[in-house]
Amino acid sequence: KQLLKGQCAENEIDEIWLTFSDPQPKKPRKRLTSPLFIGRYKKFLKKNGLVHVKTDSDVLFEYTEEQIKEEGYKCHALTWDLYGSFQTKLTNKEKEIFLKL
Repeated sequence: KQLLKGQCAENEIDEIWLTFSDPQPKKPRKRLTSPLFIGRYKKFLKKNGLVHVKTDSDVLFEYTEEQIKEEGYKCHALTWDLYGSFQTKLTNKEKEIFLKL
């Protein structure tokens, strides 16, 4: 419960990037895209703040996709192939960030 508490003020953060997070195969509640963590992020994300997720784990990708649907989160883009045809839809800033990861 202490994770993230006191690290940021409310409504301080524009974006959160979760890159190659541990998929926690046996502990879904501990996944960084679980309702537990999304609830924590909401406390310090600005209105219309974004959570970006990049993973090479099918387990985490599918789980996150389910959470988006179940929790009614707004999803701006979703792809299994970031470096394929979807990449043309990314801004130059996003391409630069993703390629460095």
